[in-house]
Amino acid sequence: DGYVIDFGDVKKVLRQICKRLNQRTLLPARSDVLTLQQLNELQLEVQCQGGVKFVLPAADCMLLPIVHSTAEELAEYIALEVAQQLGAQLRSRQCQWLEVSV
Repeated sequence: DGYVIDFGDVKKVLRQICKRLNQRTLLPARSDVLTLQQLNELQLEVQCQGGVKFVLPAADCMLLPIVHSTAEELAEYIALEVAQQLGAQLRSRQCQWLEVSV
């Protein structure tokens, strides 16, 4: 039939991912220059390499499994989320790789 997956399915998944990230402070949980500490259920402390500390509302933050919040790492995170949510459909169509460009 000439297609790998219905683009409407891809759009739906991407909208869900973007909705989770929208209006949040995106923080790299695997950072090599930031220390993140949950102070309590309401507050998250971010300490920078130079010792500067910020306390943010935890509900406004999204900790991502990335090292740096670069466009490339965010694109990889989103691609992995798409692949995880649409994996069964992609495998059923014998999709062997997914490419993301920034």
